Order: sequence, then C-alpha cells, then structure tokens
Amino acid sequence: LTTLRQLCADPHTHVMVISGLGRDTVDAAFGSVPGLSLAVEHGFHYRIKSGPWQQLLPGVNTSWREAAEAVMAVYTTRTLGAYMQKKGSSMSWNFSSADPEFGALQA
Repeated sequence: LTTLRQLCADPHTHVMVISGLGRDTVDAAFGSVPGLSLAVEHGFHYRIKSGPWQQLLPGVNTSWREAAEAVMAVYTTRTLGAYMQKKGSSMSWNFSSADPEFGALQA
C-alpha cells in the first residue's frame, strides 16, 4: 500500500485498481489509500479518486436476481462443494470444488 500511496500523491498520476471482486472486499483492501480510484465487479461499480461510488449503468434492472438465486440454491444444495457468489451486478455458481463429472452435469 505504501507504493500506491506514493503514486497517488503525485498530482500528475491517476492510479486505478480494477478487480472482479465485490466492492466491500476491494474497499477493505485499498480504501485507505487517498486519491486511489477503484473499479470493482469488472468495472460495473467504480469510484474516482476516493469520490462516491457510482454504477457504470445506473438504474440497471436486477429483478431477475430473486428467481435466479432460487434456482441456483437448488443446485448448490444438491452439489457437494458448490457455492453461489453474489455481487451487486451478477451472480455465479461455482462447482470447482465439487466432483468434476457431477458438477459439470449440474451446470
């Protein structure tokens, strides 16, 4: 973090960390660096130089999430080692720790 702080202190430099992780995780790791821009969830949420968080596409319809989560929960329950990952703009079903053949059949 020391190097990031030094880079962000230079008024001629704009530093941005881009991650596929969620906002809380990235903010916990890098949020203490003054002047650092962050983009999370592959750019869906971002903040410029410690400013407020913004959405790349404000007003996105997320009504699909409830139905998708219900379906994914069924597969997660019956697939030992699988889990759901929920973020602000997306959901994924990961079966990398499940039996490879059974996990692939469930996917």
